[in-house]
Amino acid sequence: MIKDMTQGNPLKLILLFSIPLLIGNAFQQLYNVVDTLIVGRTLGANPLASVGAVGALVFAIIGFCFGMSSGFGVIIGQRFGAKDEAGLRRSVTHSAVLSVIATIILTAICVPCTRTMLRAMRTPPELLENAVTYLRILFIGLGATFFYNTLSAIIRALGDSRTPLYFLILSSVVNILLDLLFILHFGMGVAGAAWATVLSQLLSALCCLWFVSRHFPILRLRRSDWQSDNRMYSDLLKQAIPMGFHFSIIALGAVILQVAVNDFGPTAVAGITIANKISLILSNPLPTFGIALGTFVAQNYGAQQFQRIRQGITQTLFGLSLPWCLIAGIICYFGDDAMTQLFLKEPDAEVLRLARIYFQTVVSFYFAIATMFVYRNVMQSVGLPLWPLVAAVIELLGRMSGAVILPKFIGYRGVCLSSPLAWIGACVILIPAYYLWSHRKNIEIQKR
Repeated sequence: MIKDMTQGNPLKLILLFSIPLLIGNAFQQLYNVVDTLIVGRTLGANPLASVGAVGALVFAIIGFCFGMSSGFGVIIGQRFGAKDEAGLRRSVTHSAVLSVIATIILTAICVPCTRTMLRAMRTPPELLENAVTYLRILFIGLGATFFYNTLSAIIRALGDSRTPLYFLILSSVVNILLDLLFILHFGMGVAGAAWATVLSQLLSALCCLWFVSRHFPILRLRRSDWQSDNRMYSDLLKQAIPMGFHFSIIALGAVILQVAVNDFGPTAVAGITIANKISLILSNPLPTFGIALGTFVAQNYGAQQFQRIRQGITQTLFGLSLPWCLIAGIICYFGDDAMTQLFLKEPDAEVLRLARIYFQTVVSFYFAIATMFVYRNVMQSVGLPLWPLVAAVIELLGRMSGAVILPKFIGYRGVCLSSPLAWIGACVILIPAYYLWSHRKNIEIQKR
């Protein structure tokens, strides 16, 4: 259902838009969690660590796809907010063309280089073969990932956060069934988990395409909409490329962090893999609120309603994001060990200890990541993706400090501090950038 977010109470609109996204993101996380859970409990700690060891590289490549798709969504949302239907349709067709081109390039580079990338990360030898198998299959399925992300970005840009949810629920159920079928029945090991993820993602993408073609009259495309428009390509790429590299730079920091974790051995890899999966679930509402705010801001920016943008920021940060940080902290404090034990049939005491340290360190700084997601999405949605890109570079430096420097002085806890340092560094850039932009907009309005 298309939703115009340029009218009505900002907090209510953002919250209602967030609810399906929250559920949808939870099911998205379920893809990874189910893989990890089934692999850990059926195949053991080393295959579990192999799946965890590829997480940073998966984030680097798929994060680029997600960033580009989100960039397309910003332009589409702005055209929708401005009531420019012809521009809206052209932005959709040109986004599709760019998605196909990007998929071909990324697949051609990543599939043959999988083993080389994992060796460069100093992946432990006992984990390498399973890690190569799992990661290469995910790279083969990049088309399904880009396909789904682009369609979801289009649908969300029009104010509809429910439709992708319905298909994610379906694909998540299919993912669980395929995991059990491929791993337990066919004995495919980590390859089965990877194929289950790819096929489930493809199903979700096909369902989104079917729904859009049947139920969104505003996106009924004409032949003229496919005619090449260099200005439209330029607008899309100016937004999408910085956002894609933004996610990749953040992921590069995660790769460096993974290298540091690998140096602590398979036990540390297993502990952080489990803790990170649970942390992603606990922090799931924070990027979700940011995405919802981003859609709200893009539409209102297109409609030139800057006061509503300011209201949306304040209400999202203090009405949604920061209260959730407190709730997540309470959950972590009382339930960290119990959550960790879900992932291993016979939990190792050292794995539990390392996971607990990671939890306590990271969750204590959720307020920083909450603030970062709010201002990052705002700057992207007003058409200024370079500031988030600069912030991503600062994040990279923060993670490098945690991964390379701090472990020499405080050991494993230094690795755990790398993400909080990255979040705080990003906020130092994004918050002043937003207020500078807001000040300039105030001056422009006063001169009118």
